[in-house]
Amino acid sequence: MSQEVDGIRDLRSGALYIIVSVILVTTADIIASTVMGVSFLLKPTSATVLMSGLLGMVVILVIVALVLGILWLVKTRSGFIKLKSVGRDVGSGDTGTLLIIIGIIVAIVGVAVAFALAFSLSSLGLFAGLAIAFIGAIIGLVGQILVALGYRRVGEVYEESSLKTGGLLLLIGFILDLIPIIDIVGGILAFIGFILVYIGCGTLLRRLPLQQQYASVQLPSLQPSQVGIGRVFSNGVAEVTIYSPYYVQIVSAVLQGVNALSISPNQLIPGNNLVRIAFPPLNLIPGSTYSVQLYLSNGQTLTVVVIAS
Repeated sequence: MSQEVDGIRDLRSGALYIIVSVILVTTADIIASTVMGVSFLLKPTSATVLMSGLLGMVVILVIVALVLGILWLVKTRSGFIKLKSVGRDVGSGDTGTLLIIIGIIVAIVGVAVAFALAFSLSSLGLFAGLAIAFIGAIIGLVGQILVALGYRRVGEVYEESSLKTGGLLLLIGFILDLIPIIDIVGGILAFIGFILVYIGCGTLLRRLPLQQQYASVQLPSLQPSQVGIGRVFSNGVAEVTIYSPYYVQIVSAVLQGVNALSISPNQLIPGNNLVRIAFPPLNLIPGSTYSVQLYLSNGQTLTVVVIAS
């Protein structure tokens, strides 16, 4: 299994974990609400027995949901990191998951401080705890937005509409969830967004292995080629647009006998690819044209032209 396919698989697994987690939390909420409503209609003894059994089930459901939520963060972060490792520009989804974790921890600390000082004579400690919890919530929200944008970026990179739509719905849902009157709408949109992410990743898992296998066993008559003329800046960074009819990796790049420090993305996908190549700062003449040799994983050498600016 390639690192790229493994990354998509992790994103899909993470989406499944959070979908099931939301279902469990919703189920627990329905059970708890039902128990509270029915208990007033029963005798005290019967109500106690019913509440003990069902509330125990609620606790179990919530614990399982929390575990699945943690697995969502772990798998999603892993998926974004793996896609970045093969040169995919998938945004800052991995950073988003980290911010969510930090936000949760900060919020828990804030709530603990507020609770511990709730009955003190001074209200300063209580407000300090609530302020810390609020900061944690903001950090978590920023993380959620980055994750949503990361999903959408994956959809853009691989031209998968379900992922793009899912990321957009998550972005809208996370924001609407802040508004008390319509927070339920935000929750529904976010849930639908995760379902679309799961479906989109499944589509990619069926498509990618076939495309990669085809590219590895058959070299098409069409070959990668430059689109337009690229640019190279005084800081050594060159930008070129390359059309590729198949998946192929850029192994290395050379300009004026100098090897590139980094190439992003280093793997071309079918269609146009904007590639940024970082060289050490060079003494180039502004307005002059230079040739950059790109060495591909299939043995080809592609020469692209850049203008110094």
